[in-house]
Amino acid sequence: MQSDHQRELMKLDGKHQAELIRKEAEHPQETTRLKNRIAWQNHLIGCLSFLLLKTSDIFRKAVNGIIRLAKDYYKPRFDTEQVSDIKSALNLFGDDRQSNRAAGDFLYFTARQKGEFDNREQIKARREVDNVVEGQYDQQQKKGLSMRR
Repeated sequence: MQSDHQRELMKLDGKHQAELIRKEAEHPQETTRLKNRIAWQNHLIGCLSFLLLKTSDIFRKAVNGIIRLAKDYYKPRFDTEQVSDIKSALNLFGDDRQSNRAAGDFLYFTARQKGEFDNREQIKARREVDNVVEGQYDQQQKKGLSMRR
């Protein structure tokens, strides 16, 4: 009885080992495929960003405002004009929340790519663009609060 059990375990172990070897062989191929797909998507987004930067003053002003904020170590928030530029660029992509989020991501991605941000700058830019998209700047202006933190 015990030997039958051991044979069954060894048989299962052999099947699992074969499956593991097969999966390990597939893993690098899948990783390469996904990396290529991401690189292709980044290239397409980069091309679209380039076209918009060249053709749209609104988009260019918004991206440059994001870069200026991220690069300025002592400036914690967007000023009113920069918020207005970003909102105008968001409105180019649509009026609903999902479109604004996608446009905010696109603006951030373009600014990050053009501005070559370090980690601190990436975090700062991402946070403040998200604040504009989510309406945090609107709420502070309605309450009459300063744009400072």
